[in-house]
Amino acid sequence: MSLRAELLRLGIRIFLKRGTHHLDIETWRKDMRATEKFVPRPPARSQTTKVNAGRLTFHRVTTEASRVERHVLYLHGGAYVSGAPAYYRHFTWRIADAAKASVWALEYRLAPEHPFPAALEDAVAGYHWLLDNTPDPRRLFVMGDSAGAGLALGLLLKLRDDGRRDRRGEHGPPRRGLRDRVEALGGELILEDSKDGGSFVATTLPSATPRSLSAR
Repeated sequence: MSLRAELLRLGIRIFLKRGTHHLDIETWRKDMRATEKFVPRPPARSQTTKVNAGRLTFHRVTTEASRVERHVLYLHGGAYVSGAPAYYRHFTWRIADAAKASVWALEYRLAPEHPFPAALEDAVAGYHWLLDNTPDPRRLFVMGDSAGAGLALGLLLKLRDDGRRDRRGEHGPPRRGLRDRVEALGGELILEDSKDGGSFVATTLPSATPRSLSAR
């Protein structure tokens, strides 16, 4: 981790995650906006484009390594009340580079102005839009951090529960739960709370690729 990134991490912990019995959302958002100028800019070999998809807005991030058929829906953190793709620009380009994919960071609606299930509805709508506008649904992946990780898991469960008609209007085979799919690959689904009150979802897979866990 670079010195600048480490200072940003410490600043977020000091100014945005300080302990309090009362959450002042507007103050939190103001503090977060003040830190944006310290978020490292992506390198010149990456490109970020804002894409309007009806009522949805994505930040599409690519690098020279991004392949046309590989796409990642990225859901940011922020306790569902703050955050935006701009605060993750130092991170999303790295995902694009490592995954050799286009990363689509979604501006989903935030509480309390837009209470549950607004964020989940946006995540579902974003996934369906990408499904209809990318070439290969087998190479469409979902990723999130912190609250975004919970939203990503909620999205997968929602897709499982609702079912999803393919482009011919036909139903695919019955879906198994995410835990069943992971265990079928000989792995383990991990759901844990972190010490600072956040949560994360992880899997341990002995010999699987992200494609093995795609939502479709």
